[in-house]
Amino acid sequence: MFEMRAKMITVGLLGAAVMLPIDLAKADQLGHASWYSLPANITANGEKMDPNELTAAHRSLPFGTRVLVENLANGRSVVVRINDRGPFVGGRIIDLSKAAAASIGMIDAGTAKVRVTTETGGNALAALGQATAKAKDGAALTAKAKVQMASAETPRKAIAEAKSSKGKRVAAKASSRLTHIAKKTDAPAKLRVASASKRNHVAKAAARMSASPPTTSPPTTGASTPQQHRPHACKPGG
Repeated sequence: MFEMRAKMITVGLLGAAVMLPIDLAKADQLGHASWYSLPANITANGEKMDPNELTAAHRSLPFGTRVLVENLANGRSVVVRINDRGPFVGGRIIDLSKAAAASIGMIDAGTAKVRVTTETGGNALAALGQATAKAKDGAALTAKAKVQMASAETPRKAIAEAKSSKGKRVAAKASSRLTHIAKKTDAPAKLRVASASKRNHVAKAAARMSASPPTTSPPTTGASTPQQHRPHACKPGG
């Protein structure tokens, strides 16, 4: 009985030893991922950090290992290559590059709950290839959508600016025309006012002349009146 139990334990241990590499090879890690972008930094394996590459930092996986990272909130996944060490924050299992984080839609949130899968074998490589293709397609679609949005936005802005500019020109033209009309309308009125003022001035002058007494020449004093010479009458016999 004892020998049978010993054999069963041995068989179990051997089976566990055989299956251990397979389990490790297909191990899934659940936890939170974060992302970082430090272009000036040198990664733990000696590379210059490139935020545009699909890379990641992991605390224990060998450098060069490719893993599948799936965002459990939206189902998007990306394949990344381990080239750095980290993250060193509790609860986080992987630190993605900016490009990898954008591929699974976690840039704005900063962190996301993910599943990290490390596999070997043909099926795993196929899965990794499909995930990489999806990531590239997603990035291409995102870039295309941005270009389309920019292209659609440009005509609207141009039309709005043209309308605004045209409106300003029309308003300036209308204002100039109104000013011209006002000046043209004011000219006869000014002439009429000037004529009326002139007539009023003439009338006032005439009224002053009619109201003043007539001018008479003063009598001449000290002037001798010429006397007529009368001939003396001659007495008879004188």
